[in-house]
Amino acid sequence: MAYAYAAEIEATVLALAANPAVTSWVVAWLATALGLWLRVALPLAEDDIEVAMAMAGCGM
Repeated sequence: MAYAYAAEIEATVLALAANPAVTSWVVAWLATALGLWLRVALPLAEDDIEVAMAMAGCGM
């Protein structure tokens, strides 16, 4: 079963994808989402922990 508005949706998506401003906006949001996900998913490096502790005023 084909979706009734598939052709209209496809034409709209292709028109938006051809616009450089929309493409750069989408890429920026995807990069931000990936960066946030990596920041949460990956453990902190030792240097980051030391910098965070120094900023908090904790001595090593």
